Amino acid sequence: MRNLIASLQMPKDVRFIVEDDWPTIEAQPFFLSQIFQNLVDNAVKFNKSSQKLIELGWRAIGNEAYEFYVQDNGIGIHSRYSEQIFGVFERLHTTEEYPGSGIGLAIVKKAATKMGGSVRFESRPGEGSTFFVTLPLRQRERSRQTPQC
Repeated sequence: MRNLIASLQMPKDVRFIVEDDWPTIEAQPFFLSQIFQNLVDNAVKFNKSSQKLIELGWRAIGNEAYEFYVQDNGIGIHSRYSEQIFGVFERLHTTEEYPGSGIGLAIVKKAATKMGGSVRFESRPGEGSTFFVTLPLRQRERSRQTPQC
């Protein structure tokens, strides 16, 4: 996780809080990278705070899965957009307000689904967002195919 964050070359106004001890799961590194890269990119992009704070962590869900999270102190998202934000090319803001193509969260959802997992979020406008990605410890056979997202 720390290697991924270092590779993103974040601005100086971004501070990370990252748990030291991350679990090992059987998963495709490409998909994991896509998930966390897009969630961290969005946490920075949709944040007007003078000190952007991004926390990454996890918790066990029984003996079969882990729930990973990316929490930020950004602009937040109203709950009425809970399905729309995961659509391809769906944007809640103009490109003048916030750059991007509108595919980041669609990639997150597709990658999590390909690995037999799911994604959800909790947020309040003006108070930041937390995205939760639940992934099984072991991947099903169908998710071991060549990445398609």
